[in-house]
Amino acid sequence: MVASMEMPTATPTVTRELDVDADAHDVWEALVTDGERAGWLGGPTELDVVPGGRGFVTDPDGTRRDVLVDEVVPGRRLTLDWWTETGVPSHVEFEISPTREGSRLTVTERPLLPVARAADTAGPAAFALAGHLRARCGV
Repeated sequence: MVASMEMPTATPTVTRELDVDADAHDVWEALVTDGERAGWLGGPTELDVVPGGRGFVTDPDGTRRDVLVDEVVPGRRLTLDWWTETGVPSHVEFEISPTREGSRLTVTERPLLPVARAADTAGPAAFALAGHLRARCGV
C-alpha cells in the first residue's frame, strides 16, 4: 500500500467590502489609534503605525496577534502582517475610499503560507469596525 499526502498549494484570500456611515478620517482613526482599534477588535492593542512598526492586537477571546506594519498611506491604506503563536500568519490590507454616504472599507486577508483552509478573520474584523464606527459616530 502506498500512501501519499498532497500539500495544499492555494492560498485563499478573503475580501470584504463594507460601506459605513462615517467619513474616511473617522475610519482611518479607528484603524490607527490604539484606543479606537481596541474598541472594535475587542481587546488591548499597541501598534506603531509606520512602515516597519511593530505591536500587537488582541481578539475578543483573548488571542494575541503580533503585528508588523508593511505600508501606510495616511487616510487611505494600511497593510500589515499579523500572526498568533500557533496560527498561520496573514497579510491584511485595509483600504478606505470615500462614498456619497460615508466611506467604503475594503479588508483583504490572505495567508502568508499555503494552507488547506484559512480562517475567515477579515469578515468579523470588518463588521466589528463598522459597529464601532456606528456607535462612535452616532449613526
